[in-house]
Amino acid sequence: MLAAESGPLTVVDGELMRTTWAVRDELYLPGKQEPETLSGPVQAPFTGTLSPAAVARPGDEDAIVYSSFLKKRPVLRLHDLGDDKDAVLDEGAYSPVWGDAGLAYFKGLASRVKDPARYLGHVVVRSRPKSKRVRWSAKPARYVPSAWAGARLIVHELKRTWPTLVVFDGPKQRRVLSRRAGLIALSPDGTRAFIAKEPRPSPTVAIVDVAGGRELASFSLADLRDPFRGEKINYVADSGAWTGETVVAAVTNGLAVFRVGDEGIELEQLLGVDPDAFPTGLTEPKSDDTGRYIVVSAELMQEPGAVFTRTSIMECDRIERRCVRGPSAPSFLPPRLIYNPSRP
Repeated sequence: MLAAESGPLTVVDGELMRTTWAVRDELYLPGKQEPETLSGPVQAPFTGTLSPAAVARPGDEDAIVYSSFLKKRPVLRLHDLGDDKDAVLDEGAYSPVWGDAGLAYFKGLASRVKDPARYLGHVVVRSRPKSKRVRWSAKPARYVPSAWAGARLIVHELKRTWPTLVVFDGPKQRRVLSRRAGLIALSPDGTRAFIAKEPRPSPTVAIVDVAGGRELASFSLADLRDPFRGEKINYVADSGAWTGETVVAAVTNGLAVFRVGDEGIELEQLLGVDPDAFPTGLTEPKSDDTGRYIVVSAELMQEPGAVFTRTSIMECDRIERRCVRGPSAPSFLPPRLIYNPSRP
């Protein structure tokens, strides 16, 4: 087990070494000096962090499906790293989820978006990126497909406040997994979901059995405070990572690392960042196979006189409690991580 102590993170500027990421129409791969050029910008304003803006083919990164825009329409594009081809897969579409069971995404009733809050559509699945799409949802709604759990599809159904977490066991086979909750991560075997509940009366995480919907364990963060300023932890965010028996999630002013075992959920480590430098904390933490190295996104404090805030990606060593911050970009078109949350 890693010797992990809680405490503040030290952040230094440097070069990203382990991360696949994209900004605008440039795709950066570990070990390559020059970026790949995409045919459109990686852009996913309707989903936040509930699903990846771009996802790699299961098992490798030879192909990338990413959300973009074309003539004011959201589109999904397929970029093949082998032959450098980049083509539109579908229009009025976003939120790609790519697993062994196929490619799932949201398909709008119309190609153009007039009002994002009223943009309705369906969950569709293709067995392969270029095969015929099959509608899995029975009624149009504001869906965000988020991950495959084996052959089951985990989807956020957006409401006015917190989303409803639902499971599709197949076409037209929808059931509720948890109300007012967000998916943090799936277990490596895809049988359990680690979720964040609406923080009332206090922020709480839980493990839920995907097949049956039964809650297996829960953990309240009511008495915890961040290690940088000692402020109360008041939220746990969606879109983290589960590696082995370790789950990492974004919380107020930093990260929480949980240990998942037969006895339930235990807090292993709290990591904090300076809110004067990172006013919205950290988002989308993803860990490597060892559970030691974590990559995150971070919005930076707005510079005096600047029109926009900027966002960076950081690579962190949670044992040394040290992060390397990569280049920044305007937060309205931020750098986005490319990862695959589907399991197995």
